[in-house]
Amino acid sequence: MKMEMNIKNEVEIEVTERADEGSRDTIPQDIVITPPLASIVHDPFFDCRVAFNDEAIERYTGRLVEYKEAVERGEERDYPFYPIIVWRNDGRYVRITGGHRIKAAENAGLGWIKAEVFIGTKADALKIALLDNGGHGVR
Repeated sequence: MKMEMNIKNEVEIEVTERADEGSRDTIPQDIVITPPLASIVHDPFFDCRVAFNDEAIERYTGRLVEYKEAVERGEERDYPFYPIIVWRNDGRYVRITGGHRIKAAENAGLGWIKAEVFIGTKADALKIALLDNGGHGVR
């Protein structure tokens, strides 16, 4: 698959093949952190969706509330979602995927979220946003 786009700042993007539908094999995974939600910056440049899906946010919030309550009771639980991806740029964490999961974490009162840190160019960060959301994103 090859797709060329002009996105906002006249950045030309070429998206090339993906391992398989829904796979994260082509996404660089540098390190996983748990940053406070307030430390994650929103940049509309990486928005791959026209609007949020409120039903998905409600479902995700429910799963995170269950997780939070179980952990507060002392139960061992795996985090219910794979990490969002943030781009480390100029000392900031810029969200490039995971907008629905961030809203759900805020609604659940979690205060933090698991995130993979991508270090690279803005064009590469946009490729990751497009590939990740195109492969599995909320429908």
